Amino acid sequence: MSEAITLLLQAALAVLGGTAAIGILLFHKKVRKERSLIFLWLLYVFFIFWLFNAARCLLLYDDRLVTYAKDKSLLWVDLLLAAGAAAFLGYTGDSEERARPAVRAVFCAVLLLYYAVYFVKYSVQYANINAAVYRLLLPGRTACLGLAAGTGWLLYERVRRLWSGQRTRTADRRGYGPEIAVVSLVIVTFFWCPTFETVLTNQGEFSFSLGAVWYRFLLLGLLGWGAGMGGLLLLCEKKRKVLTAAAWIVSVGAYLQGMLLNGRLFLMDGKRMEWTVAFKTGNLLIWCAAGAVLTVLCLRLKASGRRLITAVSAALCLMQAVGVLSLLPACKAEAQEQAGSQHYLSERGLYEVASAENVIIIVLDTFDVDYMDEILAQHSDFLDPLKGFIWFRDTVSRYSRTFPSIPYMLTAEDYFYEIPRSEYVDAAFSQCGFWTQLEENGCRYYLYEPEEDVIGESALRGAANYVEQGTVIDKRFSTAGCVETMLRIGNYRLLPYFLKEYYLYTSESINRLIVEESVLDIPMYEEDDAGYYQGLKRGGLTVAKESRALRFIHMNGAHAPYNMNKNGERVREDEGSLIQQCMGSMNFVYAYLECLREAGVYDQATIIITADHGENYVSEQLEQNTNPILFIKPRGAGADRALQTSDVRASQEDLLPTVCAQLGLQYDAGRGINLLEAQGADKERVRYHYYSVVENTIQTKARAYKITGDSLDFKNWEATDEYHEFGKYYP
Repeated sequence: MSEAITLLLQAALAVLGGTAAIGILLFHKKVRKERSLIFLWLLYVFFIFWLFNAARCLLLYDDRLVTYAKDKSLLWVDLLLAAGAAAFLGYTGDSEERARPAVRAVFCAVLLLYYAVYFVKYSVQYANINAAVYRLLLPGRTACLGLAAGTGWLLYERVRRLWSGQRTRTADRRGYGPEIAVVSLVIVTFFWCPTFETVLTNQGEFSFSLGAVWYRFLLLGLLGWGAGMGGLLLLCEKKRKVLTAAAWIVSVGAYLQGMLLNGRLFLMDGKRMEWTVAFKTGNLLIWCAAGAVLTVLCLRLKASGRRLITAVSAALCLMQAVGVLSLLPACKAEAQEQAGSQHYLSERGLYEVASAENVIIIVLDTFDVDYMDEILAQHSDFLDPLKGFIWFRDTVSRYSRTFPSIPYMLTAEDYFYEIPRSEYVDAAFSQCGFWTQLEENGCRYYLYEPEEDVIGESALRGAANYVEQGTVIDKRFSTAGCVETMLRIGNYRLLPYFLKEYYLYTSESINRLIVEESVLDIPMYEEDDAGYYQGLKRGGLTVAKESRALRFIHMNGAHAPYNMNKNGERVREDEGSLIQQCMGSMNFVYAYLECLREAGVYDQATIIITADHGENYVSEQLEQNTNPILFIKPRGAGADRALQTSDVRASQEDLLPTVCAQLGLQYDAGRGINLLEAQGADKERVRYHYYSVVENTIQTKARAYKITGDSLDFKNWEATDEYHEFGKYYP
């Protein structure tokens, strides 16, 4: 969702909530005694947030967070807002509620304690009191407390009335069939089915098996079912029926979204989707139309409407359960096959270097030249640690996605999904003589790649960090992570498109959520930039007995999700940013270079810092150039030489020729050039970039862009008529 749409919705909710709250405040005596405290609390949340931001905008005229020390008027504004909130709480409620001061005192004490604890937490976290106050009053934080407090209040009222002998109008002679069916539909549709289907059909992507966690998902769903039923039973009959009907309408709409409206969800790689406003609006209109039809049915059918809700809910639950069960046989066979052939690329040797000659290739995923320029605009000396390096600014990647960029960088073999992926990868590496030459010349190689299926079988088994069969010493799972997993998967699959982008996930993020700790006898290499950075700072690099070695280290780099700050520390995704993560990635590189100097192997090392591709746009055609970073330090260049910038027109097909020249190996003539000895051979070349065309959120083909001249000038990019359609082998 764009920032403009987000602000518009927030403003609308704030104004509506604030207006309703003012009405309740002024005319509370005319409001029915049995009104919902939860509804009142939500109105209060938006009312306070509206006042808070309105006051800040009047004082600041923008969205800056200024400390009280810089603007003392903000302190008085916040005190007045707090006083207004207290007054609002004091005046909302009927006379019967005000007659029990002890209960209200306890309620207010809980509020004060809650806010005090989180105020201290945010003050320490942000080192900024103003930011702490802002975070404290965000609707999400306050709404959570409001829901808990409101539910507790309603539960107290129900128990008190039953204890005093008062009877409530909750007995429905027709029973609770619709409520039971609808709550079951919500759990099955949003929690169980999407999660089980995703895990079952993508077992190779996860570091856990369904057999190890299925009972957690089941129990959590049952707890959710109990909480949902309990919440409904706390309400009066009329409100219970309205809420049941609303939940049913949303669940049916979600089922239709998942079955008919999703099409093919594109690129589950953590990158924010760029669906067009028209596309998202059309999808939302379909939801509105379906909701209107279902609402009319509920209103017109009246008594028979409850039977319709029960029948439809039961049918949808059964259909989804059968769909999941039908996946079990095939997935069980696949799981057994994987269990018998488990292998992986480990962390072995990650913090080591050879004693004499090293080639180190660090790939920072998605790191575009534009990102580096943005950093340099703020920190002009940011690249100073790259002593002895040459910056090839004019570099073109072959592809716009990680696959097949990584195998192409390591083999120079093209791929357009014309054959199965595994066949291409194995053939590309077996036909590339570079890897056999390494072994023949006594140069060990280490491949630190989180997805080993992008490495051919021949090269994979030859890697010094390859593990044929690892042993799991200990594995612990997170219950909270299982809850968030179900929420992310279910909401992404079933919500309208304008809400999906808030629930993006990757296989890596799901692994981190569910697997709290997995201890292998030899740790597996994963995309954990922050973890490896901290490990490097703790222990540095050690010099191994081997004399020659090549290390290929693929890191998350500038790729979403952004969960690392500039200091290389892990942060939550909502606290990270693209530029902070880019700076953190480069600071890892700087720490690595410093460790090489301390080990005494820096000068004789060949070091390449690059990316698999630049910014990977999600559109039908390119509208600007995309260039990966490329820095090369030749063997013999020391720390006494400042960073140089080259105008050589580079391409990813030049990676292997350059490395071969540094190692004294032979390479096929005519396939790329040695960038360190280009001697003008680059000026006449024509480079090609195969851009993944995205149509209606789906990758459909690769379109060739012909680049003549400087690739940093988009005028030199020509969209050709050369297309490569992605067929049945595209996943």
